[in-house]
Amino acid sequence: MRILNALSVCTSILLVAGTALLGGCASHPRLVAEVENAALSGDGVSIRFLTAGRDKPEPTIVLVHGFGGDASIWEEQIHHLAMDHRVVALDLPGHGKSGSDRMGDWTMQAFGDDVRAVCEEMGAARVILVGHSMGCPAVIEAARLMPDRVVSLVLVEPPHHDVEGKMSEDVIKQVLADWKADYKGNVERMAHERLFIPTSDEKIVQSVVQRMLTVQPFIARAMIASLFRYDFARAMEEVHVPMHFINSSALGPTDVAALERHSKHVDLQVIDGVGHFPMLEAPAKFDAALDAAIAGQVMPLKGVE
Repeated sequence: MRILNALSVCTSILLVAGTALLGGCASHPRLVAEVENAALSGDGVSIRFLTAGRDKPEPTIVLVHGFGGDASIWEEQIHHLAMDHRVVALDLPGHGKSGSDRMGDWTMQAFGDDVRAVCEEMGAARVILVGHSMGCPAVIEAARLMPDRVVSLVLVEPPHHDVEGKMSEDVIKQVLADWKADYKGNVERMAHERLFIPTSDEKIVQSVVQRMLTVQPFIARAMIASLFRYDFARAMEEVHVPMHFINSSALGPTDVAALERHSKHVDLQVIDGVGHFPMLEAPAKFDAALDAAIAGQVMPLKGVE
């Protein structure tokens, strides 16, 4: 892997938490320095990432967004976590400031290798990987590539609350055809009908929609196809570290039995009154759940009534 040191911009930006973030406000006033860096993926794509809390001990907390997101969805969490941890938040290729010139397929496996590349660039010996939505399979794949480096996984709102859920090929083909015919319309419908709830702040909804619309449609369709075909349950079985799930109750129940069938070290926290983006809609509640997951202070599912 080649390392892109030339793009280590080192733009130390002093950010005061407490400023408005996507219609929500940071929950703790503080001052955190962020540094912008870049690495190259195994296939030569530029991966932009932010770091904070560089003087803090490991494990390093690595934050990985989902489809159509970028590092900025974690802005509140970067500030919060950097008080005690070294933190990394990246833009997956095809998103944000990272490159879109991938020559291979836009798969979950490729995203996992992108996360690995950033961890290597950081020189992180021990990491806790936090994935949101599509970022969940990305961090699972990264953990499979770095079994000696990953301490645990935090999986926030994976694409299905039933990890055994699968979509038929006919449905996948129809979804991809619909997205090809009307990308903007389908993104907007998905956001309003599947990602948020009626009480969600429309400013947050629109900020998410606008981010998703920056993804090139052909890349979006390729990512979605890989995501829909991803065998989440089987992948869980191949990762032997604790898995901490954080889900929204408003988007349907989590199949707890399915989680237990595919991991011996799994726990679940549920946040009420939010949609698919709890880090944006209820940052204080989400930060508390994330802290508990990182610290391993959540009671395992086995034996819980």
